[in-house]
Formats: sequence, structure tokens, C-alpha cells
Amino acid sequence: MAQDVIENDPALTNKRGVALLPKAGNFALGIDASTPLTYLGNFFSNASNNAPALEGFNGNIYGKYFLKDNRALRARLNLNLTTTKRKAFVKDDEKTSETSYTLEDVRKYNYANINLGLGYEFRRGTGRIQGFYGSEAILGVTASGYRYEYANSHKRTNTSPSSTNFGDPNNVSGSSRDVERKGGNTFTLGVGGFAGFEYFIAPRLSIGGEFNLRLKLDLEGKSETKSESWNATNNAVETKTAKGVRNSLSVKLNTKEKDDKGDNIKGIFFLMFHF
Repeated sequence: MAQDVIENDPALTNKRGVALLPKAGNFALGIDASTPLTYLGNFFSNASNNAPALEGFNGNIYGKYFLKDNRALRARLNLNLTTTKRKAFVKDDEKTSETSYTLEDVRKYNYANINLGLGYEFRRGTGRIQGFYGSEAILGVTASGYRYEYANSHKRTNTSPSSTNFGDPNNVSGSSRDVERKGGNTFTLGVGGFAGFEYFIAPRLSIGGEFNLRLKLDLEGKSETKSESWNATNNAVETKTAKGVRNSLSVKLNTKEKDDKGDNIKGIFFLMFHF
């Protein structure tokens, strides 16, 4: 009988004998820790960007279901949501005797990039460090656009009101100015592979990182620009809408997450809860 007794491996249980690793039938929920870790590192290195910008969210949310101790179905939701507002002073056209810039034009920018990955995960390892790898299918959509609010309005006595172009000379031209600009919505289909590790710091609680390689097909729709100007014939403000000429189709093989500044390589670190 003594030969049948197997002592608990201290690497697999805590001091109370609670198992550290997930088992078949368990669920897991994870959140992206890349941004907090980046700012924490910058804080200790005296970097300039050691405070988070409160302009949106950019990160991953994970969900897993363990079919076996070393097999899991997983879902990864990548969200990149950004909202920014820029203001610029402009002169008040009603006060012709004053040259000071007291009014404000406003430009609002919204960006949303949402990707859903559904995959199958294999796991290896017997201690606190677990390696994993697998593949996933990817669905995604991206939308972006600008909205403009001008302090001076069009009217019969002011057919070319003072306006801020916010650094874009095509935004304001004579009496015409943009009030809304939408980029073409982009739809994404793809497949990818991933590999990474998890280190279990406590029962069912782990930190880890992963690397992704993706082959994506992006279909971009037509952009749209809405502008306003003064119509002298109708004696009223006229709004026009112009659409882009064509759609675009592209195929990419990369390790990148697309954001509002282009395709930036981003390492993925996460905190995972198993239950």
C-alpha cells in the first residue's frame, strides 16, 4: 500500500495542497496587461509617456474552455477604440472691430478596430510554466471618421466664415468646408497561429505572453465626405456628400495589430483567471 501513495508535487499545488493548473471542464478569462506593464516600465525608466492617455481602449480580452487538461477552445477579442477632440481658436466674424481669436472650432475623431479570433489551443508542461500553441480564425471590422463643429456659421452676410482647417488645407476651401469625413469601413477575414507561455503565480491565476502570426484579407469600402457651403441662389446653406472612387482589397502576412496610427507591432502580455 505504501508503494501506491504518491505525494503532491509542490510545483503543482500551493502550501494548502490546492492545485495550481487548470483541468478539463475549467473556464478561463484573461485581460491584456501590455499597456499597464508598458507604463510601469516607463515610470521606473523616467520615460516621458509614463501616464496613460485616457482617449480610449486598446487591448485583448480572452476566454477559454478546457476540453482536456492540455486542450482548450479559445476566443480572443481585440478592441482598439479611440476618441479624441481637438480645439482651435478662431476669430469672431460678428466682431469686425476685434482681431483677437476668442471662439473655438472643434474636431472630433473616432476610431474603432474590432477583431474576433476563434481558435484551438494545445498545451505542454508539468510545472508552473505552461507552454501553448495553436491556430485561430479571425473576423474583424474597422471604422473611423472626423466630425467638425465651427463657431462661425454660414449666412447671407457671411458666405465665407472664418474656419480652422486643423492642418489640412483640403478641409476648408473658400466658402466650402467639411463637416464630416468617414474613412471606408474595412472588413477583415484571416487565419493565424499563436504560441506563448503561462506562469501560474497562484492557484488558477497566471501571467503570460504570446506571439501571433496572421494572414489577413482586408476589404476596404468607399470613403465619404460631407461638406457645407453657402448657396446664393437658394439663399441657404447647402450640404453635399462625395464618396470615394473605389474600394481596395489587400492581403497581409504580419505579426501586427492595426490601429489608428498604422500597423504597429505589439507584444501581447496577459493576466489569466481560471475557474
